[in-house]
Amino acid sequence: MALIQAHIESMPAHTMQCFQVPVSTYKVIDRISRDFFWKTYTQDKGLPMVAWDKVCRPKKFAGLGLRKMEAVNSAFLSKLTWKLFHEQNLWATQMHAKYSINEHFFTVKALQTDS
Repeated sequence: MALIQAHIESMPAHTMQCFQVPVSTYKVIDRISRDFFWKTYTQDKGLPMVAWDKVCRPKKFAGLGLRKMEAVNSAFLSKLTWKLFHEQNLWATQMHAKYSINEHFFTVKALQTDS
């Protein structure tokens, strides 16, 4: 479990902090975590004893504290959005100036020239 948290969950973290990752990518990362957790030392599939949703619950709710990648990406993007609207730093100032961000941010259509 510690290996899953330290390596498999942490590798895509930088990308997930900046971009919304496709659903297919979530599924692949979650499958790798599941396979690593349930497989034995041979190549057989292993036998899951508990539903993966229960394994991914927080420890205080009788889970193992593993995280689903979709929830992780959503949390990172929410944090980025919060910083954009509430913090006064160089990055937020640049984004406001470049993209003319205002209170109608969530209804703005992306342009071809936007990065």
